[in-house]
Amino acid sequence: MQNNASRQQYAQSLAKRYEAMRAKGESIYLDVGDFDRLIEYYLMENDNDTAAELIDLALSIHPRNEFILLKRVAWLLQTERPQEALALVEQLPQNEDTELMLASVYLALGRKKEALQLFRRNLEMSKGDQSLYCSDVADVLMHYEFYADALAFIKQGLQHNPKDEELYQQAIDVSYLMGDLNACVDYFRRLLDEYPYDAQSWARLGSLYLNMNQLEEAVNALEFANAAASKPELTVCVELGHAYGRLLQYDSAIDAYQQAYDLMEEPHASSLGKGDLAGCLAECYEHKNELDLALSWYYKALEHNPQDDMACVGIAFCLSQQKDYSQAMSYYEKALALNPANKEIWLGIAELLVSIEQYDAAIVAYKQALEGVEDPNLEVLFALANLHFQVGEYQSALEIFLLIKDKNLPMPNLHLCLALCYAMLDQEADAEYYLKLAISDDAKAKQVYEEILKEARQ
Repeated sequence: MQNNASRQQYAQSLAKRYEAMRAKGESIYLDVGDFDRLIEYYLMENDNDTAAELIDLALSIHPRNEFILLKRVAWLLQTERPQEALALVEQLPQNEDTELMLASVYLALGRKKEALQLFRRNLEMSKGDQSLYCSDVADVLMHYEFYADALAFIKQGLQHNPKDEELYQQAIDVSYLMGDLNACVDYFRRLLDEYPYDAQSWARLGSLYLNMNQLEEAVNALEFANAAASKPELTVCVELGHAYGRLLQYDSAIDAYQQAYDLMEEPHASSLGKGDLAGCLAECYEHKNELDLALSWYYKALEHNPQDDMACVGIAFCLSQQKDYSQAMSYYEKALALNPANKEIWLGIAELLVSIEQYDAAIVAYKQALEGVEDPNLEVLFALANLHFQVGEYQSALEIFLLIKDKNLPMPNLHLCLALCYAMLDQEADAEYYLKLAISDDAKAKQVYEEILKEARQ
């Protein structure tokens, strides 16, 4: 893996040098190996025009060189001209490299059976590093999405060289693409048995465990990644924060997020910015009910990103918990101005309005939260139905409870709620029917039914 990284860095330095010389109009001379690396770099970057220019230049300096001609074949394949690629590769001397490319052309032409036969024959006849050949074949097969065939060659390669890092990484990648996450874990474990201080692999394993929701394992792998690295790595710290947070271990999550926040410099080429990390820290403090600290981080998140509607929601929630309802509402309104489509804002507004006993306005807010939602949240539906019942709008409450019933949502005491609504609407037969179902759910249902009914009718 480090070899790949160093090869990539060398290719990038060659590209930088080439582009600088071209910009100055200077003549360029490279040996075959450097041309090969440079053309490969531009092919990988999908810069087919520059790759073609380099192939022509390389052939003018190194006429009929086999390695450069193979790069032209690769370029023809990438530019979707497999018949021309076939015509060219068939003119080249037969050896392991040209036949590997010929098999690639066969795959591009839909001649998979011939390609596999060629791969297998060359593997049997190979006098070189068979694990390397298997790796090359796997790359080709993965490119054409023949993952099971690629894995078969990877396994053969590992039989020849059980310590081959590149093969393990390919096995991990292809297993992931096949959706076999347990196999990914197994290959990571085998790789780390051979290379226990490979920080990058520990980090990738931790990320995989996090995606699999195996949180304890994720924490262990990510902690190993940071321990094995020369210094803590930003992405690892972020994912540690996520893992600890989902484990409800908020102090450890805070430590990890704080470390990531301190490591990050703005601007940063990441899907997470400092504002996002500030938001993560705020949420942890909110869960710990340390609202002043939560507020300070939400304000910081908003400072980093003034368009962050969720930071406004967080501030509003904390202020609401501190009973500063006027300020809380101003931040909900700010959030709504930033993102009118965010239904969570309307939920916060509804809950605030319930807290200050503005029930009619709360009903309107809950309806806004549900508007246009195909699969409404059970808790929101129940809160709205309960509010309708509380203000005496029993028919509206009944309609929502019946909707919950029709959608087969797993609501406890649904039969009891239906019985109460029918009773308040004087539909005694239906009330009695659902009360019997409620009692079969819970023997104490009748007592609860009578107490609520008595209170509602007063």
